[in-house]
Amino acid sequence: MKQAMIEWRKQGESDLQKRLQRARAEGELAKDVNPGDLARYISTVLTGLGVQAANGSTRAEMARVVDLVLRSMPF
Repeated sequence: MKQAMIEWRKQGESDLQKRLQRARAEGELAKDVNPGDLARYISTVLTGLGVQAANGSTRAEMARVVDLVLRSMPF
């Protein structure tokens, strides 16, 4: 199960990186943004939000975190 979850997360990150590469090529993402780094960043945030949810964070608390993340996005 552990290995399956690792592969699932890696595949999701890879899919996101491909989409971000396309966004950069189409001018939707700044040329100086590394799609691989941004995909890892988003993956890390999503994983962290999952941990926060499991630890009992409220919907409002998590929404405020998401707002902060979106303000830091490079687009």
